[in-house]
Amino acid sequence: MLPRENGSGESPNSAPSEEEHPILIFSGVGEHASPEPPPDYDVFHQRVLAEDWDRVCQPTTLVGLLKNPAVTSNPEALIEVANVIAIVSQNPNFGARLRSALGQAGVVVPLTRLFIENSPSATSRVLVIGHILNAVVSLCANHPQNQAAFGREGIVAPLTALLGTIPDINTLPGELVEPVLVAISHLSSDPDNRAAFGEPAVIDSLVRIVASAADPARATDPVVARALLSAVSQLALDPHNRASFGRTAMIPQLVRLLVSNQALATHPIVAEAFFSAIDHLAYRSPQNQTVFRQAGIVPVLADLLVAGRLGPATRSLLGAIVKLTDACPENGAAFLGTRLLDRLRAAPQVRPGPGGPPPPPDPRPARPPIFQPLAPAQLADELEQLFRGQ
Repeated sequence: MLPRENGSGESPNSAPSEEEHPILIFSGVGEHASPEPPPDYDVFHQRVLAEDWDRVCQPTTLVGLLKNPAVTSNPEALIEVANVIAIVSQNPNFGARLRSALGQAGVVVPLTRLFIENSPSATSRVLVIGHILNAVVSLCANHPQNQAAFGREGIVAPLTALLGTIPDINTLPGELVEPVLVAISHLSSDPDNRAAFGEPAVIDSLVRIVASAADPARATDPVVARALLSAVSQLALDPHNRASFGRTAMIPQLVRLLVSNQALATHPIVAEAFFSAIDHLAYRSPQNQTVFRQAGIVPVLADLLVAGRLGPATRSLLGAIVKLTDACPENGAAFLGTRLLDRLRAAPQVRPGPGGPPPPPDPRPARPPIFQPLAPAQLADELEQLFRGQ
């Protein structure tokens, strides 16, 4: 059960002040913290069972438990502590403050050490490593200081080694594939980590895993596919990594994925990451722009745009087309050669909605939609300006 936002059982929408909420005070953090005895795991466990989150969420308690031999030698105990860190660090009310407080309390050092110690036993300690990485991901979410700290503590090398043991995206145990890829993606938000992950071993491993995802005969979890493509997208923000990807089979394999397993590549939770990877790989890279065109991506993207089934991901697709054609008249001419503009203007200007009777009126105040779709003719006008300007 997820922790309540306070000890009195108030609803998650109620944001208590720091004065009335001990979790937000984070006692015991900082240079004036009073020394405390090592936290007892049995007491911690009972507090978790009792949902005494005010005491469970104290940073010094959580960090102390990661140093307690009674926890580090007990896989079930370590999983519980790591899981608590992952859950409470994502809390919408106080997660951001707790991530900072845990970082200040020194959580990065023991968590990295535990990952390094357990990663060689990946096949036998899958759940332990997976939960440790989930905690790392939660601590790194929108937190540059923690991202950099994990990099300084040496987490990149063991993650690289662990990635190298994954032969394909459908490898069992699947519980480990996604956490490894998500951790690489989150840690790569830090520029130094992004550069450190640019080793040939990482690039080659990601190419191999993308190639395995292109097989339509294999059932690939879209969540894992999104994690994979997000990792590629993040790493490609680094110019050196972008060039390294371009010298491998990454771009042809991405196009193969789009052609042979389009249901996966355009899945609602995968499409944004897929088009973002294309966007970042093509950005200011004439070599990669050419490789994309030669691999046959232009007619495939044109067909997707005309089909009009991508919803919010349409904007990401347009962003990818912009990067593919930027200062590259050959790619612009290739898009024009698909008759893309004429096909968009000839398409139905109002996309058909789901069948059936209209829904009942909603009494709530109207809110603007998150995604404002463009009519195909509007898309054609935008693209014509782009292509003609090359």
